[in-house]
Amino acid sequence: MWVDGRSRSNTDVNIEWISKEHGIARARCTTPYFSTTGNCFYGNQCNFQHSRVPEEQPPSSSTSAGRAAKAQITCRNIAIHGFCKFKDKEGGCEYNHDAPRIISESPTKKNTMEYSIPSLQPLTLSFDGGNADDTNNAYPRRAPFYGAHEPLNYNQPPPNPVVYTEAAYGKRKMHTFFMDQELRRALLSKGLIAHETLPTTGEISKNLPSTTLTYADSRKKDIPNTVGRYSSLFPLDEVKNQSHGSHSTSTMAFGYPTNVYKCISQADGKHYVIRKIEDGADGAGFRLANETPLRMGETWKQVIHPSVVRLHEIFISRDFGDSNAVFFAYQYFPASETLESRYISNNHSIFPVNDPLPESVIWSCILQIFSALKHIHSLGLAVRCITPSKILITQKNRFRLSGIAVHDVISFDTNKSLITYQAEDYVALGQLALFLATRSTSAALLPTNFSLSSDRGGVASAVHKILEGVGAMYSTELKNLIGNLLGKIPNMLAGTGGAYPVIEDMQQILCNKLWAEAESLYCQNDYLEGELYKETENGRLFRLLVRLGFINERPEHDMDPTWSETGDRYLLKLFRDYVFHQVYEDQSPVVDYAHVVECLNKLDVGADEKIVLTSRDEQSVLVVSYRDLKRCVMESFSELINKKGFNYAQPYHGYNR
Repeated sequence: MWVDGRSRSNTDVNIEWISKEHGIARARCTTPYFSTTGNCFYGNQCNFQHSRVPEEQPPSSSTSAGRAAKAQITCRNIAIHGFCKFKDKEGGCEYNHDAPRIISESPTKKNTMEYSIPSLQPLTLSFDGGNADDTNNAYPRRAPFYGAHEPLNYNQPPPNPVVYTEAAYGKRKMHTFFMDQELRRALLSKGLIAHETLPTTGEISKNLPSTTLTYADSRKKDIPNTVGRYSSLFPLDEVKNQSHGSHSTSTMAFGYPTNVYKCISQADGKHYVIRKIEDGADGAGFRLANETPLRMGETWKQVIHPSVVRLHEIFISRDFGDSNAVFFAYQYFPASETLESRYISNNHSIFPVNDPLPESVIWSCILQIFSALKHIHSLGLAVRCITPSKILITQKNRFRLSGIAVHDVISFDTNKSLITYQAEDYVALGQLALFLATRSTSAALLPTNFSLSSDRGGVASAVHKILEGVGAMYSTELKNLIGNLLGKIPNMLAGTGGAYPVIEDMQQILCNKLWAEAESLYCQNDYLEGELYKETENGRLFRLLVRLGFINERPEHDMDPTWSETGDRYLLKLFRDYVFHQVYEDQSPVVDYAHVVECLNKLDVGADEKIVLTSRDEQSVLVVSYRDLKRCVMESFSELINKKGFNYAQPYHGYNR
């Protein structure tokens, strides 16, 4: 039996070995129970001599004073097993069943999980995992803990947000230890979509997005294995139903047939998006006359802005089997969608089509695109493709310009001045704002040289009426901004040859909206940093589990087959049983995530709290602190890596303290 006592000679663990087989018969019993109460756990079967201590012996149980004295003494069943089966029985145990301060209580079977968490302060907190249910997870768990997750069902709508009740004083909710489930689901979906490949069989998972290719999909036909130095091509364009009933994967976004593919670069292993401009050999596509437009397009590589999808390279290839086609490689954002599909399509829109968008969303989009235009124009370039189908939404209220450099290559025109192109960019921004305010694609189809001052075919009159409706639904500032972008810029351009005085005036309106945008960004940054901190803590526990995995049950080490069963390694084996292999009184397994997190956290900080470890044959009992167990982990793992020649004196992944 292991009991608390003097330290052994070959270890620093504060324990003493007293064996009935190897001890001296009839020696004085030194168990803590006899020393304090005069009672021995083994009773008449004990091989040691029981010298009663009259002054510490409790009074007889026949008197009320005796029962009161016994109520102050901790029950030995609580000290050893963590519970007493005679506690609630009639005429049962009369001793105190409150858990002692120096002994960790083994978890008892209950509906709510309340355990203390490690802290470097003298007093420890605890968390309550009872409310860590599946409410915020769209996929039910197969076990009452987070194990292997189910495949994500993208066709299922997001679950309603969970309203967490306030935790009791000194308690901590289970969900505060792990990443928010909605954020986790979004990140996992992006990862799965990024690694999606062409199907090779007729079957496909029902849990993948509805836009995923089937085996017979026409979009996967005639796709080569590699294009240039890019491989694993996957089409991103949706199938379009034409008037004649056939399906086509080409789009006419830039006046020529184009296709968009997700791919992997063989140079750096990263994901990219390549846009293919069909060759004009048959008269339907674009035909490159010389390399001058390509050199003009290469200047877009210097554009690095948070609201612009960055251009990686422009190249020409014949890997599709036809004549030379021009390809534009861009930065890839998984699970992104266009502004048009988000706020027009009934299937994707989070707001009903007939309902107006929140004004904060419109201002956020205008501010981000306006900031991108200012940066691009300062470099002597013009976007020329500000349409709802070319604005990507990569995450919540994050708008980015896509398709840059395409017009400079396929519509290379040296006769038109740069200032004219830049002024048309601001007019297109006004049309984009009008599109968001009205949620109508017709607002985005106005020509770039449109002016409210010249009513061609009654278009200007119709736009004036639309602006009056915008003023009724939204603020006057938004209405005036759209009016200035659609009216004053063309007038300034026609009269003076410059639109920048109007831009400077509009910046005053936008500056007032920057405060709310900055506050939103700061809040989002704080939220993401908090979620990242949770995962940092989880990585710390993972490294600790890896070390225990290297040590426990090792077949042999240094030609010693009993290495993992002796010395400090034996203590760690018992600790593993204490953490993962406990059972309730009815022999049902303790499957408690909170208990595991609590024990690993205390082991990581090396808490002074002591726990009771029992061998599997129940012939040995060990009282040891987390500090001693941490030392066992450090020394055992050091013994392993020193055998390989590592310098363990240096910090190892931030674990040494």
